[in-house]
Amino acid sequence: MCRALSINFPLTIVWNNSVVSKEQIMNNAVLVIDMVKGFLEPGHNLYCGSDARTVIPNIKDLLHREENAGSNILFVNDNHEPDDLEFKIFPVQ
Repeated sequence: MCRALSINFPLTIVWNNSVVSKEQIMNNAVLVIDMVKGFLEPGHNLYCGSDARTVIPNIKDLLHREENAGSNILFVNDNHEPDDLEFKIFPVQ
């Protein structure tokens, strides 16, 4: 399944400790969003189940192809402070 992604700028993108422009990064880029243990590994409080893990080999293959093609690969996920209210809904185990 393909989904369109719209990014509104200004947005600061740091790549290898350097700020890059939209044109530099968006020409050939793959965004991997929320590929985190909490969603994809059993025993974590947000584990999505074994069906969710079926995406892992597909993403690995895509990343291998895109890396060989010279694409920029960006991993994106959110971050939480230790006292984040979200932990009341999804407690850390």
